[in-house]
Amino acid sequence: MRRSALARPLAIASTLCAVVTALLVAFAPTMASAQRVLTREAGSVGMSYAPWDGAIEPRIVRPGDETWVETLIIHDAVRLERDVPARVRPSALAAQAGTVLYGYQLLRGAAYCVPFDLSNDHVRAVQCFRDFNDDGIFDGAYVAESYNRDARAFPRHVYALIGQRGAINYTRLNVNEAPSFPARVVFVRMSGDTPRLRLETDRDIGTLEQDCEIIEPEVCNWAGAVFRFKPQANGVVEIQRLHANPDRAFSITMRDAR
Repeated sequence: MRRSALARPLAIASTLCAVVTALLVAFAPTMASAQRVLTREAGSVGMSYAPWDGAIEPRIVRPGDETWVETLIIHDAVRLERDVPARVRPSALAAQAGTVLYGYQLLRGAAYCVPFDLSNDHVRAVQCFRDFNDDGIFDGAYVAESYNRDARAFPRHVYALIGQRGAINYTRLNVNEAPSFPARVVFVRMSGDTPRLRLETDRDIGTLEQDCEIIEPEVCNWAGAVFRFKPQANGVVEIQRLHANPDRAFSITMRDAR
């Protein structure tokens, strides 16, 4: 018997409904939470400063000179416990068990990304993973690329979210195990009567440059670090690091230029 004109559209609609339902079940435990999941999203990477050992001796600096060195720690990091194969469309590298992934904070929750190898200009895409029900197993996977002018170490967005097959488990790392690296605090110039400083690293995470906040005569606060300064002739200044807030932190927020 010949199908009615209505039968074929109904069959297609039923198939599409089944596909959408399967995707929602794969990504979240409830319909309400599933509706909030974006398949493409820009985020941020949180970092903190390691505690200081104490004050240092005064140092004479000129524009471009290092004033002191900080240690930056990535806030949120996990270790992948199982190999994940490469993705084909869109392509992204495989991820090996034991890889430390950094947290990429999204509007609701976080993705955990394989670090970029910035020494290889030909491989720019990696995978980022997401645990929707916080059970220690990744349920979804994104693709991330290093086409980011401001901070090449981090993606400007994650996209192409798919359900992750298999039990891709991970272990959350404590602050002593999280990735860390040095950063130089550089004296830029005197901005009127106020020192201007810049944070520099070799990790291509972007720069943080701003004037310090004067809290009393010749004492300034820069990113939670307090130091004494004494301007000299010809743009030179004497700087002495004093103390710092133990909970100093900041976020690098990505701009999603499509």
